[in-house]
Amino acid sequence: MTSASTQHRLSLLVDQVGGPAGLREVLRDFYSEMNQDAMIGFFFRGKDTDAIAEKQSEFILKAAGLVTIYTGKNPASAHLGMPPIRMGQFNRRIQILKDLLSKKGLPQDAIDTWIAFEESFRNVVVTRTVQILPP
Repeated sequence: MTSASTQHRLSLLVDQVGGPAGLREVLRDFYSEMNQDAMIGFFFRGKDTDAIAEKQSEFILKAAGLVTIYTGKNPASAHLGMPPIRMGQFNRRIQILKDLLSKKGLPQDAIDTWIAFEESFRNVVVTRTVQILPP
């Protein structure tokens, strides 16, 4: 559940990126850049990054209170079955997002809002322990 202040900041962020259509465009660019990244691109190989961006857009719009229904998975479920996401890989994702938002000319408060929202899921998606599988 998103707090009222976070919801308000996310709603303002959506306005600053050009509404829902602008949000989808930024997210498509973001997933495209991550897909091409040497450190984290392998997570997206063979995946439909436009579909992922669309679900992420829906997720943010729901968190912003701008839509009432989100049809995707929660962050923990969405990352099941993937290779473990390490701290450095999550940090790289955050840096790619910061760079993209800055390149798109978003004001620092909008960038900070988006990064804070992403950071709120760090403990859900980052794998902190190494699992050793039997041979």
